[in-house]
Amino acid sequence: MEACKYPPMLQSSWQTVAFILQIHTGLKHGGCHIRKITIDCADVRTEEEFWNLYLLCVKPEGANYFGRNLNAFRDAVTAGGPGWPGECVLKFTNMGNIKTFRDGAFYEALKAIAQDCTEISIALE
Repeated sequence: MEACKYPPMLQSSWQTVAFILQIHTGLKHGGCHIRKITIDCADVRTEEEFWNLYLLCVKPEGANYFGRNLNAFRDAVTAGGPGWPGECVLKFTNMGNIKTFRDGAFYEALKAIAQDCTEISIALE
């Protein structure tokens, strides 16, 4: 298990956003090991913090070009666009605050993306 934290300089500019990054090499997918990434969203208060947390935890391909929005996330996880996390299992936990964004529409869109995604596994808890 590997844990990562925001660098101290970022902690002073954002509210503290808690997360846990776990990489389990014991998971198998198609005969090869894949990583499992758990992103704890308990302290996320804005969409910007959500996307920053995603990028920080996942360290995806094309992060500099990732659009930091739902359309960009859909493109990343379903078509390998900028922000593609690689072959993995993404698990977002403590989604209570996220469920309030846009009166619930943001969370519902994430659920739809997770359901439509066939390239990787995405769980929202």
